[in-house]
Amino acid sequence: MKFKPNDYFLKQYPDLLNTKEVCEILRISSKTVYKMIYDGKIKSFCVARKTLVPKVYLLQYIYGKDAPKIDDLVKIYGGEK
Repeated sequence: MKFKPNDYFLKQYPDLLNTKEVCEILRISSKTVYKMIYDGKIKSFCVARKTLVPKVYLLQYIYGKDAPKIDDLVKIYGGEK
């Protein structure tokens, strides 16, 4: 699947996703999300006992090698004006 800026379906979500939002987006259980994080398939980090997944890392998981680069997303979706 090739990434196109018009396809950006996560626009309504915050830049840092909690595990519940990841479950919602991927339509899988929380147990599966935690297993994918533990296995290193989805990159994440913990803050105050909360597991957070940056949107960019989720896009990298979804799109694989065709994933957008962080700098490209910042330019497209509001970082640089």
